[in-house]
Amino acid sequence: MEIVESVKENTPSSKKRTRWLRWLLWRPFLIALILIWLGISTWGTLQTRWGSDQFRKFVVGQLNEQLNGTLTIGRVDGSYWDNISAQDITIWQNGEAVVKIKEIQAAYKPLDLLGGTLHITNLYVRNPEIIGRQNPDSTWNLLGLLKPQPETGNTSQQTILVDRFRITDGQGKLVV
Repeated sequence: MEIVESVKENTPSSKKRTRWLRWLLWRPFLIALILIWLGISTWGTLQTRWGSDQFRKFVVGQLNEQLNGTLTIGRVDGSYWDNISAQDITIWQNGEAVVKIKEIQAAYKPLDLLGGTLHITNLYVRNPEIIGRQNPDSTWNLLGLLKPQPETGNTSQQTILVDRFRITDGQGKLVV
Protein backbone atom coordinates (compact mmCIF):
# COMPACT_ATOMS: atom_id res chain seq x y z
CA MET A 1 0.00 0.00 0.00
CA GLU A 2 1.31 3.27 -1.03
CA ILE A 3 0.80 6.47 0.95
CA VAL A 4 0.48 9.55 -1.12
CA GLU A 5 1.24 12.79 0.61
CA SER A 6 0.12 16.00 -0.82
CA VAL A 7 2.92 18.45 -0.66
CA LYS A 8 2.01 22.08 -0.56
CA GLU A 9 4.28 24.19 -2.60
CA ASN A 10 6.07 26.78 -0.47
CA THR A 11 7.48 29.01 -3.10
CA PRO A 12 8.80 32.47 -2.27
CA SER A 13 5.88 34.13 -4.08
CA SER A 14 3.25 32.33 -2.00
CA LYS A 15 5.07 33.29 1.21
CA LYS A 16 5.11 36.93 0.13
CA ARG A 17 1.42 36.77 -0.71
CA THR A 18 0.62 35.29 2.71
CA ARG A 19 2.65 38.00 4.47
CA TRP A 20 0.96 40.69 2.39
CA LEU A 21 -2.52 39.38 3.22
CA ARG A 22 -1.65 39.17 6.90
CA TRP A 23 -0.38 42.77 6.80
CA LEU A 24 -3.59 43.95 5.10
CA LEU A 25 -5.70 42.29 7.78
CA TRP A 26 -3.69 43.79 10.66
CA ARG A 27 -3.24 47.28 9.18
CA PRO A 28 -6.65 48.79 10.25
CA PHE A 29 -6.17 47.43 13.76
CA LEU A 30 -2.66 48.92 14.00
CA ILE A 31 -3.78 52.29 12.62
CA ALA A 32 -6.66 52.45 15.11
CA LEU A 33 -4.32 51.50 17.93
CA ILE A 34 -1.82 54.21 16.94
CA LEU A 35 -4.58 56.86 16.71
CA ILE A 36 -5.93 55.88 20.13
CA TRP A 37 -2.44 56.05 21.61
CA LEU A 38 -1.81 59.48 20.05
CA GLY A 39 -5.14 60.79 21.37
CA ILE A 40 -4.50 59.53 24.89
CA SER A 41 -0.93 60.81 24.95
CA THR A 42 -2.01 64.23 23.65
CA TRP A 43 -4.74 64.47 26.26
CA GLY A 44 -2.30 63.30 28.94
CA THR A 45 0.26 65.89 27.87
CA LEU A 46 -2.35 68.66 28.09
CA GLN A 47 -2.99 67.64 31.70
CA THR A 48 0.59 68.49 32.65
CA ARG A 49 1.73 72.01 33.56
CA TRP A 50 3.98 72.05 30.44
CA GLY A 51 1.12 70.95 28.17
CA SER A 52 -1.25 73.55 29.63
CA ASP A 53 1.40 76.22 29.16
CA GLN A 54 1.91 75.23 25.51
CA PHE A 55 -1.86 75.33 24.92
CA ARG A 56 -2.02 78.77 26.60
CA LYS A 57 0.78 80.10 24.39
CA PHE A 58 -0.98 78.77 21.28
CA VAL A 59 -4.30 80.41 22.23
CA VAL A 60 -2.63 83.71 23.12
CA GLY A 61 -0.77 83.72 19.79
CA GLN A 62 -3.94 83.03 17.80
CA LEU A 63 -5.98 85.69 19.60
CA ASN A 64 -3.24 88.34 19.46
CA GLU A 65 -3.40 88.13 15.67
CA GLN A 66 -7.02 89.34 15.90
CA LEU A 67 -6.41 92.20 18.35
CA ASN A 68 -5.10 95.74 18.14
CA GLY A 69 -3.46 95.09 21.47
CA THR A 70 -1.85 92.29 23.43
CA LEU A 71 -3.60 89.49 25.30
CA THR A 72 -2.04 87.84 28.33
CA ILE A 73 -3.39 84.79 30.15
CA GLY A 74 -1.90 83.78 33.48
CA ARG A 75 -2.99 80.15 33.60
CA VAL A 76 -5.17 77.63 31.76
CA ASP A 77 -6.64 74.50 33.38
CA GLY A 78 -9.32 71.93 32.70
CA SER A 79 -9.88 68.54 31.20
CA TYR A 80 -9.91 70.04 27.66
CA TRP A 81 -12.37 67.33 26.72
CA ASP A 82 -15.45 69.13 28.03
CA ASN A 83 -14.35 72.07 30.21
CA ILE A 84 -11.63 74.68 30.44
CA SER A 85 -10.80 77.61 32.67
CA ALA A 86 -8.44 80.54 32.28
CA GLN A 87 -7.23 82.87 35.03
CA ASP A 88 -5.77 86.37 35.03
CA ILE A 89 -6.75 87.44 31.51
CA THR A 90 -5.71 90.95 30.45
CA ILE A 91 -5.91 92.81 27.15
CA TRP A 92 -3.38 95.62 26.85
CA GLN A 93 -3.70 98.49 24.41
CA ASN A 94 -1.05 101.20 24.12
CA GLY A 95 0.54 100.08 27.40
CA GLU A 96 -2.75 100.27 29.31
CA ALA A 97 -4.98 97.43 30.52
CA VAL A 98 -8.39 97.86 28.86
CA VAL A 99 -9.91 94.48 29.77
CA LYS A 100 -9.10 92.48 32.90
CA ILE A 101 -10.82 89.25 33.88
CA LYS A 102 -9.95 87.25 36.98
CA GLU A 103 -11.35 83.97 35.64
CA ILE A 104 -13.35 82.47 32.79
CA GLN A 105 -14.80 78.96 33.03
CA ALA A 106 -16.48 77.20 30.13
CA ALA A 107 -18.13 73.81 29.82
CA TYR A 108 -18.80 72.71 26.24
CA LYS A 109 -19.78 69.83 24.00
CA PRO A 110 -16.72 68.95 21.92
CA LEU A 111 -18.47 66.64 19.46
CA ASP A 112 -20.64 69.55 18.26
CA LEU A 113 -17.46 71.13 16.88
CA LEU A 114 -17.46 68.47 14.16
CA GLY A 115 -20.72 69.97 12.88
CA GLY A 116 -19.34 73.53 12.91
CA THR A 117 -21.01 74.59 16.17
CA LEU A 118 -19.30 75.71 19.35
CA HIS A 119 -21.87 74.67 21.96
CA ILE A 120 -21.03 76.13 25.38
CA THR A 121 -23.30 74.72 28.04
CA ASN A 122 -22.06 76.95 30.86
CA LEU A 123 -19.96 80.14 30.60
CA TYR A 124 -18.91 81.88 33.80
CA VAL A 125 -16.93 85.15 33.91
CA ARG A 126 -15.67 86.23 37.33
CA ASN A 127 -14.55 89.75 38.17
CA PRO A 128 -14.34 91.34 34.71
CA GLU A 129 -13.22 94.95 34.46
CA ILE A 130 -13.58 96.93 31.23
CA ILE A 131 -11.97 100.34 30.92
CA GLY A 132 -13.22 102.55 28.10
CA ARG A 133 -11.13 105.60 27.34
CA GLN A 134 -12.06 108.36 24.93
CA ASN A 135 -9.27 109.08 22.46
CA PRO A 136 -8.31 112.66 21.48
CA ASP A 137 -10.27 112.23 18.21
CA SER A 138 -13.44 111.48 20.27
CA THR A 139 -13.48 107.76 19.40
CA TRP A 140 -13.38 105.09 22.09
CA ASN A 141 -10.41 102.78 22.57
CA LEU A 142 -12.61 99.69 22.80
CA LEU A 143 -14.07 100.23 19.32
CA GLY A 144 -10.70 99.63 17.71
CA LEU A 145 -9.77 96.64 19.85
CA LEU A 146 -10.49 94.05 17.15
CA LYS A 147 -8.64 94.20 13.85
CA PRO A 148 -10.90 94.51 10.83
CA GLN A 149 -11.21 91.25 8.93
CA PRO A 150 -10.33 91.32 5.23
CA GLU A 151 -13.19 90.59 2.85
CA THR A 152 -12.38 87.32 1.12
CA GLY A 153 -15.71 86.78 -0.58
CA ASN A 154 -16.15 83.50 1.27
CA THR A 155 -18.85 83.38 3.88
CA SER A 156 -18.07 80.93 6.63
CA GLN A 157 -20.76 79.89 9.04
CA GLN A 158 -19.56 79.39 12.59
CA THR A 159 -22.38 78.98 15.09
CA ILE A 160 -21.81 79.65 18.78
CA LEU A 161 -24.50 78.52 21.22
CA VAL A 162 -24.38 79.47 24.90
CA ASP A 163 -26.93 77.80 27.17
CA ARG A 164 -26.02 79.60 30.39
CA PHE A 165 -23.95 82.79 30.79
CA ARG A 166 -23.11 84.28 34.17
CA ILE A 167 -21.02 87.30 35.19
CA THR A 168 -20.17 88.07 38.81
CA ASP A 169 -18.47 91.13 40.36
CA GLY A 170 -18.09 93.03 37.08
CA GLN A 171 -17.01 96.63 36.69
CA GLY A 172 -16.98 99.10 33.88
CA LYS A 173 -15.15 102.42 33.77
CA LEU A 174 -15.41 105.22 31.23
CA VAL A 175 -12.60 107.75 31.17
CA VAL A 176 -13.18 110.93 29.17
